[in-house]
Amino acid sequence: MKKVFLLLLLTAQVFSFAACSNNEIKGEKGTDASNTDKPASNVTPYEKKEGTSTEPSNTIKESIQNNANASDTNQQSSLLDAEDINLLSKLEGKWYDLRDKESVRLYGVKSFISVTKVKNDYIVSRNFPDTGVGIKITEVIKDGQNKYTLKSTGDNTGSPMEFKLDLSSDYKSMTATININKEYFDKEVKFVKYSSELAKSIELQRLSGKYLDINDKIYSFREEGRALWSGKKSFRFSILKNDEGSKPFIVAYGADRKEIARYSYYLLGQKLLIKDAKNDKVVLDLRRADSSDNLEQKAIDLVARKFNAVIDSKNDWFMPVYKSSLGQIYLSCTGTDKKGRYKVILSIDVFPDGSQNVNGLGSREFYVDVESQKIIEYTTKVDIN
Repeated sequence: MKKVFLLLLLTAQVFSFAACSNNEIKGEKGTDASNTDKPASNVTPYEKKEGTSTEPSNTIKESIQNNANASDTNQQSSLLDAEDINLLSKLEGKWYDLRDKESVRLYGVKSFISVTKVKNDYIVSRNFPDTGVGIKITEVIKDGQNKYTLKSTGDNTGSPMEFKLDLSSDYKSMTATININKEYFDKEVKFVKYSSELAKSIELQRLSGKYLDINDKIYSFREEGRALWSGKKSFRFSILKNDEGSKPFIVAYGADRKEIARYSYYLLGQKLLIKDAKNDKVVLDLRRADSSDNLEQKAIDLVARKFNAVIDSKNDWFMPVYKSSLGQIYLSCTGTDKKGRYKVILSIDVFPDGSQNVNGLGSREFYVDVESQKIIEYTTKVDIN
């Protein structure tokens, strides 16, 4: 009987010791005010545990915020979601590559970076003439003051893609190094953010210069905003462009600075087509006077005039598309023959009934003597003058 009593007493002491030990453990890792300097849990801030929130604690938020905003460190630090959105909202829009001034003058801006918001995602795209690559941003890293890396993975290649940006303090320009694939690499290219003022300035630079009509009469536009048209007095003008996607207008002013006329215009390479903004009728069909290939363009213009062809739009290769009595056509010059006549090829894109010319039917070739303005159709050897 004594043995049984001693055994029960020993068991009770063991349980009592175990309970005391548990209370000590709870006190060490619990939420007691005396232990606030110790973490409440071993779960990391971003580790999702059932029934808990993935939101970091205020202390961790403040620590990451301080690291991200530190301007005197080159150490990379990942930004929080809120910071990502704040940064990307400032980047949203188009950023122009203005390096090739001659291409910009002839064709406008074709090389740019764009950042767009699609639902809850941000897409960054690198566009070049005739092609473009767009990716969803999956990570933003701060590399230093106003320096960031936008990361993603290519949908097709599965390879990592990076846009490294060094932003100006006013967020109006940036230097970008872009590694979107192994075939293409942009290193430290300067981009300028789109603004209406920048667009008007570019349009004014593109438009300025001397032009000739089919009879070689001179028309000119100057960057300071003065134009001179053959047979008319000079007049002041400005460029009107409402937004990036809108077409530009030439607004002409009288002596009292009141608007007297408005023209829409289409500028492509060496060609300038000016229309009345009210009725869309062609007012002037011009070519650049200072162009090295103005004789080739004049040969094209002579053939176009034979078929009442005027520029309608352009394709992805920057070639003019003409509306004509033959339908939508392309006109190109392939040089001269032994007699110095220019060879012009006419290709039909869409027939007058609206059907596509999928088989390339109806192409015609012409010999053009620019000086005498005589045109001979080479395909039939028939003089069409």
